[in-house]
Amino acid sequence: MSGLEYNLVISKVFYDEEQGYQFYNNYAKGKGFSVRRDYCEWDIGHNERTLRHFVCSCEDTSPLSTIKFVAPHI
Repeated sequence: MSGLEYNLVISKVFYDEEQGYQFYNNYAKGKGFSVRRDYCEWDIGHNERTLRHFVCSCEDTSPLSTIKFVAPHI
């Protein structure tokens, strides 16, 4: 993977976890593997997930990507 491709894939911002999961799982399948959900962080005050790690489905703990969620601007 070139540095440019890596930066384009890793720098994505999603508005919900499912959107991020679908993107990374489709990308991974094109490369010959799949992803699974791993570690997450919560904003306790608002009871919302604010961060999610996706890892290779065969991986133990190393994150493939860290997804930070952005609240939609209204």
